[in-house]
Amino acid sequence: MPKTREEVFEAVTTERDYQIGRFGELDKINSTGDFIVYMQNYLDKARAANDPGNPGDALKFIRKVTTIGVAAMEKFGTGN
Repeated sequence: MPKTREEVFEAVTTERDYQIGRFGELDKINSTGDFIVYMQNYLDKARAANDPGNPGDALKFIRKVTTIGVAAMEKFGTGN
């Protein structure tokens, strides 16, 4: 079911809050390469879980990838 941008951002914010609670100290020591590895790991899981008839499992991993990207940008900037 399609979501609004606000709903998507809320899902990312909720996931980011979870990540900070669980891995907050790691954010301080991770390199950009570390973040890329974490994102690739979850992209691989998303690819494995991909089912066009039921995208929910893959989307859970896509949310994690997106949020890890947010963590990297919080630490290193947006690339602008």
